[in-house]
Amino acid sequence: MLIPLPGSNTPAEVWPVSAYTLRRRLARSPWLEIGLALAVSAVLLAYIGADPTRGITGSESPFTDEAWNVMNARNFVLLGTWSTDQFNLHLVYGPFSLLEAGIFSVLGVGIVQARLLSILAIGLTTLALSVGLRRPLGRRPALLAAAAFGTCFLVLYYGRLAYTETLVMLAMTAGALLLVRAGESPGSGRLGLLAGLMFGVAIATKANAGFGVAGILVGIGILEARSSSTRRAIGGALFGLALVSAIWLGVVFVPMRDAVLLDLRIWHHQSLPRSVGQLLLRIVSYPFRSDGALPGLLPLAMGAGLGTVATVIGWRSLSPPTRRLAVAAIGWLTVELAVLFLVSYRPNRYVLPLLPAAAILVGVAAHVLLTRDWTLARSRPGLATVVAGIAVAALTLPGLVAFGRWMSRATDTLEPMQARVAGILPRGAVVWGGFGPLVAMTAPVTTIVPWPDVPANVGPAFLRMPAHWVVTGNHVPSWIVPGSPVWAARVERACFKWTGAEVCLDEVP
Repeated sequence: MLIPLPGSNTPAEVWPVSAYTLRRRLARSPWLEIGLALAVSAVLLAYIGADPTRGITGSESPFTDEAWNVMNARNFVLLGTWSTDQFNLHLVYGPFSLLEAGIFSVLGVGIVQARLLSILAIGLTTLALSVGLRRPLGRRPALLAAAAFGTCFLVLYYGRLAYTETLVMLAMTAGALLLVRAGESPGSGRLGLLAGLMFGVAIATKANAGFGVAGILVGIGILEARSSSTRRAIGGALFGLALVSAIWLGVVFVPMRDAVLLDLRIWHHQSLPRSVGQLLLRIVSYPFRSDGALPGLLPLAMGAGLGTVATVIGWRSLSPPTRRLAVAAIGWLTVELAVLFLVSYRPNRYVLPLLPAAAILVGVAAHVLLTRDWTLARSRPGLATVVAGIAVAALTLPGLVAFGRWMSRATDTLEPMQARVAGILPRGAVVWGGFGPLVAMTAPVTTIVPWPDVPANVGPAFLRMPAHWVVTGNHVPSWIVPGSPVWAARVERACFKWTGAEVCLDEVP
């Protein structure tokens, strides 16, 4: 039996029922979306054990923060306690730390296991964008937005490292998509509540996610202030946020207030502009002082800018869900970017939480261009295909090429380093030094990170600890006096090249 294709009765445009049904099923199934998410995850998984590439950021963060981020989860699994000293970032990285502890409990402790959470979060964020944007934007714009995110050079760099920002991106993306969907759902309050819980997870993972969340809520709230369903959705979201906040205050902040406040001091100090002139200077200089973020993100930034312009130009033709989506992304991006303009310390990893918003605006741009009557897709379809191919290449190839270049010269120092140190250190030892949690990650020992600027882990109580092991390289304990008899009697048990310098595990009397 033959049936005509939609919109045509000509014999040349008929399909067998089986082929037509298969075509419709393929169009509805999420196989492309799942395939894209798996492909992004596979690229990251292929190099999960490789050391961070040097020169991508001016910060030393990639060579220290992975271990510090998972240190308390590692303590919980290996030592039976979250806290061994004054370095307690699990209190301000709650959801991330809980998930890492779960992974370590099942798969064991190690840098590869620690990175699995980030790779999973990136894959799920890619999937959430491609599936969640399909209804308001269409399949092709949704896939383009997801591909632009998954192949972004900062996503590919940090996406395989144990960073909290990867979970933040997933939670914020899920929350934003749920809130946009809530505006057209009879159960808007329930979806809003789920969105609020996701936003709460993002903020509990990294507090600066609150800026983007505020931009999303304010943007949608202003757009549809008269809509009862939107008001219910935002009310549900605020209730979800309040619920997560109440849990954190009751379980974490109130009983451990001093430890939390000390954690906040460990974070890098930020200073706001002291004058209008200084503010303008920070805004104007950001493209050149963004730690390489803006040059590397130029294709994505241009796509997001085009999406913003397309939202304004095509506003009347956009459906209500598409309007909510665009406004949410613009609010999210604007507030996050404004904060980056204001603060004094701006490493490129601070850009990560706004990348899903930029990708959404890329999808909005594609949606407007594909649905306008005057587009090339209608007037000159051949040329439109070429333009679409160029756009896809411009958005995806720079990140993939950069990633390939990084991995072509990648080293594999970390896992052998950790295995060697674990074979040297006796159970229950105390290891001092900023690199201690990194090199001794898999050993059942206590690692102490001295932080003199705060100060943390440098008081008399810590000086009395029976520490006979020191990891040199950075943050050497204050009780170590170069040239002293104790230091002169040390024995170097292992040395490694890390961050271009020598890091040694020393045994002291």
